[in-house]
Amino acid sequence: MEERRRQREREAQREDEERNRAGMTWTPIQRDQRCFRYGTRRYWAKLENIPRGFNHIRECRIMKASINGRMVTPTYCDDKGGVVVGTWEIDFGEGDCAPIWSNIWQKDCTAPGSGLRVLEAKLQNVHSDDDALVMCKSTPLDLRGEHYEGPMSCANWGGWQMFGYWNIRDDECW
Repeated sequence: MEERRRQREREAQREDEERNRAGMTWTPIQRDQRCFRYGTRRYWAKLENIPRGFNHIRECRIMKASINGRMVTPTYCDDKGGVVVGTWEIDFGEGDCAPIWSNIWQKDCTAPGSGLRVLEAKLQNVHSDDDALVMCKSTPLDLRGEHYEGPMSCANWGGWQMFGYWNIRDDECW
């Protein structure tokens, strides 16, 4: 009997919380102009109408929003002096955050007998608002059946001349 009463109390409390949460809303979600990294953009919004007594950060972490057609919870939440801001790092539906490698050149072997050759490629389709170095470091390359998450190093040769460098296996370098 006592257990049943406690269960009813828990259900009533849960229902009260759900009714209170029903009034919480995100302000219109803002989209960053720049890409955060390859295939990823940040979005942010403020959480409003949080009921008194609720943990603001906890509520932010569980409150979903629709971004690019999916319901998602924030990547992280911040309390900025009583204003709770949710930030999403969205890595789907961000095709304009996908630069490509072009003009792939095979350079010299890294050293005699190393079995490695330097590969150089130019990064294309980076937008002026984007951090070209971040985009370079995070842009993958698929070449000869191998997948590389990003280059070993990047170099900016002036303006928007960003290049990536890889050391790739090459039997001709033995």
